[in-house]
Order: sequence, then C-alpha cells, then structure tokens
Amino acid sequence: MRLIRRFEPGTVMFNGVDLSGAPVPLPGLPYSVDVWFDPLLPHEPGSATDFEPSIRAMLSPKALAMTGAGVPLIQVGVAGRDLKALVDTGASDDFISEAEVNALGLTPKSSEWSHVTLADGGKQSILGRVTLRLCLGPLRI
Repeated sequence: MRLIRRFEPGTVMFNGVDLSGAPVPLPGLPYSVDVWFDPLLPHEPGSATDFEPSIRAMLSPKALAMTGAGVPLIQVGVAGRDLKALVDTGASDDFISEAEVNALGLTPKSSEWSHVTLADGGKQSILGRVTLRLCLGPLRI
C-alpha cells in the first residue's frame, strides 16, 4: 500500500456539496486521516478478476454538475479527452451529459431506469447508459 495523502488533526474535510454548490464541512477531526492506495494483485488470466476496470455512467439530457469555486471538480481522461468530473462520494451512480457522450462518439444502451431520484428529492430523466474507462493521473478506472 502507498500513502497518497495525510490530513493533519483538525483539518476541515468536506462531505459533498449542498444545493447551492457550497461544500458541506465535517467537523475538524481530532486525529489525522490517511488516504492509501492498494494496487491490484496479479491474477491468473481468465480468472474472475481478469477484467478491464470500467465505470457505468447514466446518461442525462443535460450536465447535472454544478459549477463554481466551491464544487469539488477533478480532471479525468476519457477516450483521449480531458473532462471535469464532480466528486460525489455519496452518489450511487455517475452521470455524463448527452453532449459529452456525443462528442466521445459513444452509443448509449438502454437503461432499466427511466429516471433517478436526486439528493434533493427531484427527479432526473435517464436517456441510457454507457461504459467508460477513466484516467485519473496514473490511475485507470
């Protein structure tokens, strides 16, 4: 395992964003918090773990991510393009705009859902789903 980052005691950490896009702070913790990375172990070809990492993303008719200085956005690579992604550790699914899917030349597959319920209780229609491989720095997910 490799230590990625250490947050010292008292560091204010955030647990997502509110509806206005402002970060929701957690109280400063009285202990340090470490973020570790554990690379995948080698495996036998053809084993149950022999697969390309991927992420399923639901396709929405417009970009759902808010913009602004308080929103935790990261740069990711998708099919050779650099995109910004909203970090939402509490989300059950990932979303991508129809415009980005078209720009990437992807063909959405049908989804078992016609809509999803958002954190604020609102509904968002789903146009389909796509499978993406993301690059986050040296990581491929």
